[in-house]
Amino acid sequence: MKHDLTNLFQSLRAESKEPGDLTDILNRIAKTAKEYFSPDLCVIFPMNPITGLFLKDTPIYKGKLAAPNLKFDYP
Repeated sequence: MKHDLTNLFQSLRAESKEPGDLTDILNRIAKTAKEYFSPDLCVIFPMNPITGLFLKDTPIYKGKLAAPNLKFDYP
């Protein structure tokens, strides 16, 4: 499915409900990826670019997981 890149970029650039709301931003990225690229599952493991460490919050996912209560172990 071919989409207009302008619409894709606009949906990613849309304002968050609250400035600095990382969960809202990551949910919007996952939702946009699912909408535009139609994957079965989209998972985002956020990482701190300064420390290189994964954030300890639960990963953001959109789609159907086999077991929605899976626990993720970070390296």
